[in-house]
Amino acid sequence: MQFIKLSLTALCLGLITACGGSGGGGDNSGNTTTPLNDNATSPTTNVDTPNTPNTETNNTTGQVLKIKNGNGVIENLNTTNLSSIIVDGQTIHITIPGINSGTWAALNNQNTCCGSYDSVKIGGVFGVENEYLFYNGIPTNVAQIPQEGQATYKGEFLYSSEAQGRYETSRNTRAATFEVDFGNKTLNGKLDASMTAVTIEANITGNQFDGKAISVNEVVEGKVQGQFFGENAKQLGGLAAANDNTSWNAVFAAQKQ
Repeated sequence: MQFIKLSLTALCLGLITACGGSGGGGDNSGNTTTPLNDNATSPTTNVDTPNTPNTETNNTTGQVLKIKNGNGVIENLNTTNLSSIIVDGQTIHITIPGINSGTWAALNNQNTCCGSYDSVKIGGVFGVENEYLFYNGIPTNVAQIPQEGQATYKGEFLYSSEAQGRYETSRNTRAATFEVDFGNKTLNGKLDASMTAVTIEANITGNQFDGKAISVNEVVEGKVQGQFFGENAKQLGGLAAANDNTSWNAVFAAQKQ
């Protein structure tokens, strides 16, 4: 992906309200759109001690989309560590030391979310050679997935477009919304980005869902995969990406209302 230059020294904080939960205040700034880096450093290599294996029914705890030299690959994650993940031997710190934010926190070429969520995290790292988008969490035990009823989830997203050469994170009035029908095992959602809207249609199997995703202003259609997280499916998270894994992509997390 061709990236637009971004200063290494840029330091900003996502000091806004809790992700998608009910009763929160708001940051009236709207979405933040940022040029994709052309000269940002790659994620710092700090190999940590391997995390404790996940003991949930399904060992997949999330996914990471890795883009390098115009090629994108999606890989599964299998750790319930909400503070960091290890990708290609590099540690990506989801919790940024010294930064406490309910929603988005940004440092140099990295954006992570969400401090107010206790079961799932999302984020993106935009370096010179690598781009990583990920979601990861503590999956809901399959036995705790509701078998009937409907629920609304609201939350956050990060959207990246190769054609537009930039990415944006959700803010206040622009958010991720999902309608889940546990009886019919369907999930329908929308990511309301300023660059485009992404619509999601998925089927639920166990504690996971997968289906199709369409970015309205992009040519290439896409797919979506995700999971429910926390007790009784209180949160969800996932990855939507173009079928070529590079044209456009997004990660999202949301809280049951």
